[in-house]
Amino acid sequence: MAYADDVNLIGRSTGPLNDAVVQMEEGANEVGLRINEEKTKYMINIINNVRCRNEKHLEVYNYEFQIVGEFKFLGSMTTENCHNNTEIKARIMAGNRSYFSVLPLLRSKAISRTTKIRMYETIIRPVLLYGSEAWCLTANDEKNLRIWERKVLRKIFGSICVAGYWRSRTNEELRQLYGELDIVTEIKKED
Repeated sequence: MAYADDVNLIGRSTGPLNDAVVQMEEGANEVGLRINEEKTKYMINIINNVRCRNEKHLEVYNYEFQIVGEFKFLGSMTTENCHNNTEIKARIMAGNRSYFSVLPLLRSKAISRTTKIRMYETIIRPVLLYGSEAWCLTANDEKNLRIWERKVLRKIFGSICVAGYWRSRTNEELRQLYGELDIVTEIKKED
């Protein structure tokens, strides 16, 4: 896979990987480019969490690449055990940064709820959903994503006064007020 100057070579063993590096090296040389050995990393996907832990480098062609347990490619985190927990946590943190950047607007009484919902759907939510098409969600991941979304919706819809006492809105009240697919259903739906 390649995008601009980011290239991701995939192989089932070092033999095909070595061949791919040789082809890439030859193609790069034709146009005056070269592989940056310092920036190039190598990762082995682990089956049953078994990997020789003393491996630090992989020698391929004329290069020695550092072995890593995770790397970021086009904004998405890939890990050696193929779990997306790390990626989902990183996306939730990115969603939080986006949320906190517009928090003064979400608190504002001068902005309508409709506008705040539109801000959520166009500014905040897409930051969290980036790359979610490839996620396999666990029950815990779904729980964390729903908790995050309800936090944002509670800020948008605010508290409610019942019999002279203020309380947070229930999850069901938030679902009814929002009226759109929740974030987990949005991730799982097929386009």
